[in-house]
Amino acid sequence: MVEITLGNLKFYMVNMYLDITEKLEKTIEKINDILQLTNTRGLLITMDSNSRSRTWHDKLTNSRGKKLKKFLISKQLFVMNEDSEMTTFQSTRGSSNIDLTISNNKLLKEMQDWKTVEEESCSDHKIIQFYIGQYDAHQTGSDFQNIKYVVREENRRKFETLITQEMAKQMCGSRRREDNRILDKHISLQIANTEDMEDIVSKFSDTLTAACDKSFKKARTHMQTNRHKTVPWWTEELTIARKRVNAFKRKYQRTKNNNIREQRKTKYQAEKAQYQTKIKNAKRSRGNNTVTILYPQTHGT
Repeated sequence: MVEITLGNLKFYMVNMYLDITEKLEKTIEKINDILQLTNTRGLLITMDSNSRSRTWHDKLTNSRGKKLKKFLISKQLFVMNEDSEMTTFQSTRGSSNIDLTISNNKLLKEMQDWKTVEEESCSDHKIIQFYIGQYDAHQTGSDFQNIKYVVREENRRKFETLITQEMAKQMCGSRRREDNRILDKHISLQIANTEDMEDIVSKFSDTLTAACDKSFKKARTHMQTNRHKTVPWWTEELTIARKRVNAFKRKYQRTKNNNIREQRKTKYQAEKAQYQTKIKNAKRSRGNNTVTILYPQTHGT
């Protein structure tokens, strides 16, 4: 494990080889230890997993792939691999996507444009390329929109009324005012039975934002994060587009129902294509200056 610093961005990078002759549980214990050591820092894991799953765009899912996928989801670790005609591994015995690039939530927003490269790697494993910190390595704080509301006592009652109405509209599809007990029961059932908790959280966030917007005035804020950019062509529009792509990616990766998963995969790919087009246009107009990581998958930890 190594610690990498790019401007104000600090994260840990680990390269792992999962021996196919060893039980996967042994490797999972190692990853748990790594998660404890890295704590709240960004984490990047490059891995020869010897595990196959459609989640990382392989042709099939085996038992190791199922176990590894379940573990990654439980630890909120994200597979950055993108769907590609070129697999990450190819030999005389066949081809597969066993080489994974994994990120935790802290580093997810910094990583972009994952792809396999056609250049010769002198190995059965392809070279994998992606970008880190291409938009703002000096950004600090959480990934929230910098919005503050002026909360006054006279507006609190209005907010309490609107939050119930917005909740009924978002969670129940109803525009009439619902009894709080009925609404609470309905929402509790949704949470208990959902296969997509990310969607529930998103609805709660939209509800809260809508109620605040209608109840309170917004305070003036001064954005500090755009003063130091690592590239001159990055814009606020690209930041918003990046957030949307990441949201679609998380929702797609966490969906267990195959039919819904395919629908969300299509939406994610469409959103990603639009985002990549915007980046290309921005680069043409302002030039290019990014941090690139290229690596062939290697064995070891």
